[in-house]
Amino acid sequence: MTLHEVAQFLRCHESTVYRLTKRGEIPAFRLGSEWRFLRSKIEQWIAKCHQGAMGR
Repeated sequence: MTLHEVAQFLRCHESTVYRLTKRGEIPAFRLGSEWRFLRSKIEQWIAKCHQGAMGR
């Protein structure tokens, strides 16, 4: 997925995804000069974040 597609998937602004990516908080990899994301890794990341929030 592209950064734009992830932003749409998460229903947030592209700059938010970019900031999380640069901080290493969301799973991503570089393909040339662009960031790419695996949907399965994003879904795992969401589940992990959700579990953490439920434990608070």
